[in-house]
Amino acid sequence: MFSLVLMLACARDTPRPDDSAAPPVDDTGVTTDGGGGVVDTGPGPDDTATPQGTLAVQAVQGELAGAVWLTGRTEVTLDQVVIQAQHDGAWADACTGAERCLVLAGASAIRAVSVDGTVTSAEVTPTPVSVVLQAHREDQGWWADERVELDRSPSPEVDGIQIRLSRQDETGEAAWWSPDAAWTASPQDLGDGTSLLPQPSATGPLRLTYTLSAALETASFDLQPGLPAADSLALASASVQVVELGRRVLWGDPHLHTDLSYDGCEFPEAGCQGADNTPAGDVFDRSHEAGLDWAAITDHAEWNLYQGSPSGPVLDIWQRAQQVVAEAEGTGIIPVLGYEWTYYDAALDEDGYRLGGHRTILLEGTTACDEWRVAGNGPRVSWDKGWGTTQITGRNTRLADAVAELRSDLETASADCGAQRVLIIGHHPALRRPQPIDWAAPFNVPDPSYQPVVEIASEHGTSECADLDLPWCDWRVPTSDAYFPGGSFQTALELGYHLGVVGGTDAHDGLGLASDGPSCTALALDETDLGCQNYNGAATGVLTASPYDRSALFDGLIARSTIATSGPLVPVRAWATVEDDPQVYLPGAELPAGSTGAVITASLLGAFDEDAYTAVAIDLLDAWGETLATTDEPFLQVPVNAEEGDAFYVRVRLYGADDLGPTGPTAGEGERLWLSPWFF
Repeated sequence: MFSLVLMLACARDTPRPDDSAAPPVDDTGVTTDGGGGVVDTGPGPDDTATPQGTLAVQAVQGELAGAVWLTGRTEVTLDQVVIQAQHDGAWADACTGAERCLVLAGASAIRAVSVDGTVTSAEVTPTPVSVVLQAHREDQGWWADERVELDRSPSPEVDGIQIRLSRQDETGEAAWWSPDAAWTASPQDLGDGTSLLPQPSATGPLRLTYTLSAALETASFDLQPGLPAADSLALASASVQVVELGRRVLWGDPHLHTDLSYDGCEFPEAGCQGADNTPAGDVFDRSHEAGLDWAAITDHAEWNLYQGSPSGPVLDIWQRAQQVVAEAEGTGIIPVLGYEWTYYDAALDEDGYRLGGHRTILLEGTTACDEWRVAGNGPRVSWDKGWGTTQITGRNTRLADAVAELRSDLETASADCGAQRVLIIGHHPALRRPQPIDWAAPFNVPDPSYQPVVEIASEHGTSECADLDLPWCDWRVPTSDAYFPGGSFQTALELGYHLGVVGGTDAHDGLGLASDGPSCTALALDETDLGCQNYNGAATGVLTASPYDRSALFDGLIARSTIATSGPLVPVRAWATVEDDPQVYLPGAELPAGSTGAVITASLLGAFDEDAYTAVAIDLLDAWGETLATTDEPFLQVPVNAEEGDAFYVRVRLYGADDLGPTGPTAGEGERLWLSPWFF
């Protein structure tokens, strides 16, 4: 967490100034100044003059101001005492007739003299006072409203010094004081004095300034001219700027199939034969056990009916999906209702592959009338699953032959059945199998009101790069001839589409993000072999504002505030700032036209298990796939020369010990995370 460390190098056991205090005497009988210096007490034993008195001082000094006080005084009245500070070799009066005095910083020596010049204390060098303020995160709660931990050791040893911590943003300032060993705070009680919890930000991500200062109340001090008149004066101060993102990452799977799909296979060992009464019954429990905060059930929409065995009941697939979502409400995971629509009638390329793509439809509501469930115009009316008798039948008559028709049908459902927010997410867009998306085709131009994000990784592989020969671009690509560059994420960015990233498992076993490897489908390749997928699944992190519920989840998806991961649930912290703008921009944001002085920051500090991942790399790329910056440290901060129409995104590479060769990481190893771009 933030570590705010105070360091005070001050004299120990400093006595308070006291009119009755006698000057210290060492064991030889010589009067001293308490700091090791001998005080000029007037004539010695052989002199005949009358002793004229003594003066002694002590001083501390920070980079902003200093403080002086009398520690001994005899035979001199207080109104006859002048405290002086030496600057650049010259002595100047700081205050007269005062026991305590606040002086300008930079004094090389301090002394006290009598007005008539007959008594002078020993010169003392002020003891330095300094504060050190450090900010770093070691927890995984960055996205939540931040918590600051304070370490105040060693404790202040100069009487009267207070420690002040302030937090300032464009909305104002809050300050907390430590008058002594016990902290108190307003508006919040700091309790045991080790932490403070600022009020949650109501305005979203903020640039904050924390300031730690060692100060003295001025009421009991005289002020030297040139020092500000205030209730307290900082002797030393240190500030640090931090970013409060005010977001928590909710990890989830937007693309998950169960037995309610014709190719779903929750029980591969049983030949993909499903349950009679409870298909998809534990899909959300499994996702929650895998560490996910939300998951979407997205079974194929081409069929209406499910029958687990010849003697089992015939279940309505759409009604059963809504029942499963309702049963999962309040169980610790946000269940999302959805389905998959397949583009059957798109044009074919020269190799016979369709270029229309598949789409996942996510609905914000937990219930939806039949009109909301729209299918592609598929040719089949029934399907026997796997090696048994479980059947999917009943062709869906609500059909759309193109994405434009799909959007039109959704608008009709909204008008007929009640409005709700809906997302259309293209998936595996650069993979010829099962089907790519040709971003250059007019029928595939994404509508931003429906399609803010696209799937960059799933069990089928990745769809990141337009050129597989660029560094790290051939990662989890089945074969180059199975890759369609025109459907890549980078191609979409090159064409000017403002798309964020998601990762989905496309798992067909109802397990979601699990360590069981690629799932198998109910597509039997022969009598003993099921059609299994290529890789482990992917997932999506959504940067979600409080109260972290379904509505906030959809807010984050629509805003493209997302992270796609090939598996590791690592909350990458990232933001962009521009000159003369206090706002902090999360991934997926559109920055104002004409923004200059842009800086993009990405941090993994404290966000991942260093025992599991022994090496890390962070890359910053532009829309054309050019790597603008890279680091093998867990922190990257890069100024970018952004022009209107540019887009920049962050890719993270994580490596375990087994992924490292003699010269470091190699392509095809480790894990990946991608962040949605910033658009200029």
